[in-house]
Amino acid sequence: MGVVPDVVKVELDASGLPWTVELCAKHYAVRVQGRLAGILPRGGKSLRQEAYKRVVLNLRSQVRRLVSELKDGAKGEMGS
Repeated sequence: MGVVPDVVKVELDASGLPWTVELCAKHYAVRVQGRLAGILPRGGKSLRQEAYKRVVLNLRSQVRRLVSELKDGAKGEMGS
C-alpha cells in the first residue's frame, strides 16, 4: 500500500495531474500540482481503525475537490 491508501491513490492517478507526498513533522502532506490537497497522520493504521477510515475518506474528498478546482481553472484560462 505505501503511505497513500489505495482509495486515494486511485483518485490521484485518475486525475492525470502530477502529485507528491511530503514527509512533514507529524503528517504526510499530499500535494497535487504543488498545492496542498490534504494530510495523513504518520501513525497510519495505528490510530483507531474507524478514525483512520474517516481520515482516508476525507482525504479522498479533498483530493477530488482540488482536482476539480485545478481542472476548471485550466479550462477557464484556455477559454480566455
